[in-house]
Amino acid sequence: MIIVADFIDYVKDGIHFITGDEEVFCPVCHQLMKKCGRCRRYVRGKYGKRDELAVRVLYCQNCNHHHRELPDFVVPHKHFGAEVFAAVCDALNNYFMDDHSAARMLRWVKEFFKFGLATARRLKLEHPTLVTEYNADSTLDTLRYFVMLVVNAGEWRTTSSCILSG
Repeated sequence: MIIVADFIDYVKDGIHFITGDEEVFCPVCHQLMKKCGRCRRYVRGKYGKRDELAVRVLYCQNCNHHHRELPDFVVPHKHFGAEVFAAVCDALNNYFMDDHSAARMLRWVKEFFKFGLATARRLKLEHPTLVTEYNADSTLDTLRYFVMLVVNAGEWRTTSSCILSG
């Protein structure tokens, strides 16, 4: 999967079609990928509304991998969007879930921020020209930045890490 911040979003029949603005390179072998179709992805927004997305599926002819191109408001392998996670963390009390779920989300975000910061530091050491700028005052901006950084660096783990499995 790949996270993009610059994308075109148009709605047709209630489905949000997401298309990145830039050429996309494979996170595995760094070769240019080709579009090979679309797939559906569902995300719950801030007020519980379930949005249906049609995201591009990209194919790398060099290493034979398929990757989904997700917009930066989606948190991979989670049902809720980044806006919901930020609302829970900022204690805005305008989210629609029980306190147990909100506490679990808060724990996940705190652990993920530690992981994201460590990943940013490591990448900065490996690539000194990497620009690591984000608005630390905004939970939403920080979460979007770290999700994009971790995913696009190939560091998102779903089975081997207890940090990202909650």
